[in-house]
Amino acid sequence: MSDELECHPLADLFPVMEGADFDALVADIKANRLRDKIILYEGKILDGRNRYRALRALGVDPEAIREQCCRTIGCIDAHHGGPAAYVISANIHRRHLTAEQRRDLIVKVIKAQPQKSDRAIAKQIGVGNKTVSRARATVSGDTVEKRVGLDGKARRQPAKKASKPTARKDKARTEAPPAPRCSFCRKCQDEVELLIGGGGHFICNECVDLCVDIIRRRKEAAAPLNGPQPKEPAKPKAPTPPADDGLDIPTTHASQAV
Repeated sequence: MSDELECHPLADLFPVMEGADFDALVADIKANRLRDKIILYEGKILDGRNRYRALRALGVDPEAIREQCCRTIGCIDAHHGGPAAYVISANIHRRHLTAEQRRDLIVKVIKAQPQKSDRAIAKQIGVGNKTVSRARATVSGDTVEKRVGLDGKARRQPAKKASKPTARKDKARTEAPPAPRCSFCRKCQDEVELLIGGGGHFICNECVDLCVDIIRRRKEAAAPLNGPQPKEPAKPKAPTPPADDGLDIPTTHASQAV
């Protein structure tokens, strides 16, 4: 068996077919033969690695694939914008990419063509230039001084300015946090015996004593109004008649006195 054909690194810009999609490709090539030839660049598969895998799944020898199913385009650099541009142009419209796969593609294209502007890459892939700009921000080591725009002109990129910390941030970093104070009398922790904190607020022992005294005085002032009402004086009871001692002594009335 001949040596397997090697895939060009730029062919990895797009994910390989798997599962039902790959099975459908194998069945189509088996029924209708290969329609689009495999493109080689620098002796490696630049476009068509899924077709190559399908042919190998059908048992076709690599040498036969090289002789009958491959062709080399010598004008890729001159007329197709380079190998990366060719791969994107040949695959972007024939593939259904998920949102995650499209983001990965944008990052890979930026790494493969860092000299291209965001607008040029956006038009090439079919996305917005702001999407490309956000993806470029995640790519480390992007230090290209000039980028080629849609008009083919190279423009120098503005130097990135180092962010200067503001005076407020410097002050916050150098100064210690302020000492806690009573939220009522504003006395510092060192000026009182005890400082009680909770919920971002503080109260000292002196203010606690003052509050207790205010509450006590208000209770005392409200006591006559809210306390029990005075009782009415008791009425005098009628005299109790003397007990009967058994003697029949007539009672002397004041009217009988002479």
